[in-house]
Parts: sequence; structure tokens; C-alpha cells
Amino acid sequence: MVTPQAAHISGALHAPGNQTLFKWLKRCSKNKGNEYQKIAYSQPGTPDENSQKLLELVAEGNEWGRARTKESAEMLGHLFSCFLLIEHKLSLLLAGFCPDIESRMFGQKVQVFKDLVDAVSECNAT
Repeated sequence: MVTPQAAHISGALHAPGNQTLFKWLKRCSKNKGNEYQKIAYSQPGTPDENSQKLLELVAEGNEWGRARTKESAEMLGHLFSCFLLIEHKLSLLLAGFCPDIESRMFGQKVQVFKDLVDAVSECNAT
């Protein structure tokens, strides 16, 4: 027996607009696979041109740093504080699940958390 919610989802997935979306996604996934984009190198310049370009890029990066206001610096500090707090809480939470969690990077800790959620879901399903 199909529930009303499942019928609604099934109907939404099979809507005419979504069919073209799925065809497009299927075509894109077949064409690209696991390939990386080709790197297009620019023509090398003279040493003077290359030095000038490097100076321009460094100056552009420094302008961003100089243009920061106190408020934007505080906001960036708050953002990094949130990341550090989340990482610390993940370490505490996952210490029993993965003993070497402290030595892992943040992305690896998130992946271990996903594995923990999957393991808990499997236990609850059985």
C-alpha cells in the first residue's frame, strides 16, 4: 500500500520538469565521471612581467587585509571560534567511538561523526 506522502513524493519526482532535470544529471554524471578538469596554463611571460603580476596579486591580497574593519575582524574571529568549539565538542562526543579522534583533522572528525550516525541508525533499524 502506498502512503499519501509517498504518492506525493513519487508524483513530484515524475513531474515533466523533473524528467528533464534527471536526464541532464544523468548525462552530466556519465560525461564527467571521476575526471578532473584539464588545467589550462597561460603563456609564460618574461621575468619582469611575471614579477609585476606577482606584485599585483600580493597587493590585491593585502588590500583585503587592510580594508578590514574592526567589526569584520570580530565577525571572522567569532566564526573561527564557532568552528573550534564544534571541533572540540565533536572530539568529546566521538572519543568512545574512535579513540584516535584528537589527532584527526576537522573534516575527518565530521566523517567519523557521519559513520557514528550511520552505525546508530543501523542499530535502531534492527
